[in-house]
Amino acid sequence: MATAYLYGRVSTHRQKDEPTREDQQNALLEFYEEGFAPSGYNNGGYFFDAAQSGGKPFAERKQGKQLYHSILQQGDVLLAYDLSRITRDIDDWIPMKNDLLNRGIVLWLVHDTFKQIASNAVRKYTTNNYVSAITLVRELHSEERINRTVEKRDRGENVTFVAAMGWKIKKGFKKPRVDERERRIIEHLASLKQEGMTLNEIARYMQRPATIDKLNCHKPHRNFQDARYVQWGIRAAACDYPSRYTGMRMFTKAWRNGEITKVSHLALA
Repeated sequence: MATAYLYGRVSTHRQKDEPTREDQQNALLEFYEEGFAPSGYNNGGYFFDAAQSGGKPFAERKQGKQLYHSILQQGDVLLAYDLSRITRDIDDWIPMKNDLLNRGIVLWLVHDTFKQIASNAVRKYTTNNYVSAITLVRELHSEERINRTVEKRDRGENVTFVAAMGWKIKKGFKKPRVDERERRIIEHLASLKQEGMTLNEIARYMQRPATIDKLNCHKPHRNFQDARYVQWGIRAAACDYPSRYTGMRMFTKAWRNGEITKVSHLALA
């Protein structure tokens, strides 16, 4: 028997401008009782992530990760209050949506802004543009934060240094050093991509305890259980691990703008 799973999220513990945990749960229960219980769907329970940004990938959140990787099966449905509870990032939305579709899992929203659009193609296009617009606003804010960080560095103020993919920064030092373990993990991920596995399939593969033991990656610097980090790692390897791009957004933007030189066929990712 197929199952309907209810999912909610709030950005902070003191949520004010978004529906509370209880608001979402009540709306989801009513939505389930009216539309899914009569069709024979079991109630799989309410999964909730507190104090989680919508920009954080669904598959990286504590409850979202459990649902996405371990619980949802073919024929199941995932119910959410609205699209913003699931994602606010187009780079997360597109691969996740396609992966759910391929796995036979359907996402339903209590408040679907575009449900009145009859054409599936137009609804898909409009939804993607909506998430893209949200992503743009978030990235503009992110660029502002980066600029403030650069200004602090120029003034000699202390800021946190983050290592680029394939590099690490030893405590007390600012100069990046090669992270051999992370690069070995990425080489393995790249080989799986060449064998035909999708980024989401590789991310789920990295969830397995046997994989973690095999690759000795109990505490990797990066979360390769998320498809976006898998892609970042493979692309970084294809560019011989450029050390100046210290964040995924920074690297992705440079990749798209052609600012990074690709030196390997691994750029397939």
